[in-house]
Amino acid sequence: HRVRRHGGGTELHEIREFMTGDPYRSIAWKASARAGRLLVRENEQEVQQTDYLLLDVAGSMREGSPGGRPLDNALELAAAEARKCIARGDSVGIITLDGRMLAHLGPDDGSPQLNRVYDLLLGVMEVVDADLTTGNDAAVARRVGRYLRFHEGLDFSDAEGWDVPRMTSHIQLRLRLESTGEPPLAESPRGVWLRAFCRHRGLPLEHRALPVGGDKAPGIVAGLRAAGEGVRVPRTITLISDLRDVRDMETVTRALRLLRRRGHDVQV
Repeated sequence: HRVRRHGGGTELHEIREFMTGDPYRSIAWKASARAGRLLVRENEQEVQQTDYLLLDVAGSMREGSPGGRPLDNALELAAAEARKCIARGDSVGIITLDGRMLAHLGPDDGSPQLNRVYDLLLGVMEVVDADLTTGNDAAVARRVGRYLRFHEGLDFSDAEGWDVPRMTSHIQLRLRLESTGEPPLAESPRGVWLRAFCRHRGLPLEHRALPVGGDKAPGIVAGLRAAGEGVRVPRTITLISDLRDVRDMETVTRALRLLRRRGHDVQV
């Protein structure tokens, strides 16, 4: 993006008459002497814009049939915006939100960043954390046990239901937790491995209809702060959400106003 600057910058845009408010350091003294009146230099400089996409992936965005859900449209919109940002040389970052801030990809440019954006968007459908899904660790163990029995021919059932310790030991041998991303939230250490296996194999777990606490506002506010606080150069911040299940809207509004006072271009 080309930005005009008084005195500074890399390319001359024009020399014009001095106007009230122009800094004295922008005066073109030699040109002023020849013209007999004060003239100033106005230069241009190319700057890179930073765009942040904040994507709501909570339960209300997942309602409906596959392909027609709000989340499906939001994913397409986020991918299209990221492509446009990268194509014009901008830096783009993305944050996914629920009742809390989930994934955070810091801003960068170039085609490798676009691939990272796609990976993050694909991961939106692989929700396994205990606070985002309906089933507890016991329910996840039943889900994994049935999968291993029917798809891999391994039976970990016993007289009481499922031999979870033996099943977990098998999964630990098959997976290295550090290679499957951040450890998921779970009720127990064994649940961490079971949920990591679901994420690695793409086993769907039912998403909660409402965030823990019933309010999406904390997640949205956390995302807005992460995208815009503590930076001096204004950014373009786009929140993609249905704004359903936002109980504390006043807190969200205050966060939006604060970002705009700091010069950020905020869109919802």
